[in-house]
Amino acid sequence: LMDMETGDTLYEKDADRALPMASTTKIMTALVVMEKADLNDSVSISESASKVGESSAWLVQGETLTVEQLLYALLVQSGNDAAVALAEYTGGTQESFVKMMNEKARELGADNTHFANPHGLDQEGHYSTARDLAVIAATAMKNPLFRKIVKSNGYQIPWPGHPYPRVLENHNKLLKMYPYATGIKTGYTLNAGKCLVASAEKNGRELISVILNGGESYWDQTIKLMEYGFDAFGVVEFAYSGQSMASVSVGRFPRRQVNAVPTSDLAFTVRRDLLKDFKTATLYYREWIPYPVANGQEVGYVVAAEGSDYEQRGELVSDSQCTAPSFPARFYAFFLAALASLWKAVKWIIPGL
Repeated sequence: LMDMETGDTLYEKDADRALPMASTTKIMTALVVMEKADLNDSVSISESASKVGESSAWLVQGETLTVEQLLYALLVQSGNDAAVALAEYTGGTQESFVKMMNEKARELGADNTHFANPHGLDQEGHYSTARDLAVIAATAMKNPLFRKIVKSNGYQIPWPGHPYPRVLENHNKLLKMYPYATGIKTGYTLNAGKCLVASAEKNGRELISVILNGGESYWDQTIKLMEYGFDAFGVVEFAYSGQSMASVSVGRFPRRQVNAVPTSDLAFTVRRDLLKDFKTATLYYREWIPYPVANGQEVGYVVAAEGSDYEQRGELVSDSQCTAPSFPARFYAFFLAALASLWKAVKWIIPGL
């Protein structure tokens, strides 16, 4: 169970155990497609896509659909055929696309995840963890279209040779069972068992839960996780991303300044019984640093609940760069400083000057 905004883990059990994840795979498939392909592009369905089998959007070889239509078929209907069609279009081949999926996993820090296909059918070398899937899902939920699709109850796409469209129906029963649910994706194979990556929003907070191989009660387990997260935790905010927390002097002759800012919102998810420990935070930063200073260079940090078992830290970085000035500029600055010091000394020797 994870707070989507802060990334804090609220509950975990075997969260780093690598397991098959079935169709929750399609979260990453959609994430990569949305980053790499144009939604309005037309995709011709290949023979391999139309024959992939099991969960299907009934795609027909040779028909043409847009990337956006196929994303609905992927995430709402959980079509394995849509996954292959999108993978082939975006990556050129399924193998190339799977490589893109694994590269994205490394980029997100999902180091215990490895994809072998874009749909999630059981295959050697295809696995993830509850923690990694939460991170992947939180990233995908930043995309407005992804959010819209995974919350929709259904969708319709054309059906060649039929007088009526294909009706895609969302398999995520949580959307009807739990009033705060906002997504995301179900999954099932014989080897993976019943899997669910879910999201819910309540009172301005949004949580993500992941259950792999959850058994028959995985719907109820998910609701209990969500209610625990909403009831037992609150969010403490100290500062926002980019907000100046301190001023840091840079170099001499001339001396410049940069602002120390958080790399992300300094917001921590805290158990309500521990809120008293988070009333204040301590700011640590370097008051002076030499040239050069890079934009985004670490210059300090903020600590909340310092010294306790629940200590939280947030990094502070420079909000701009300061390159070393040229020799003439430094000499001129030194000359002006020396002149000012001399004038100050003269005024002290000759009062009233």
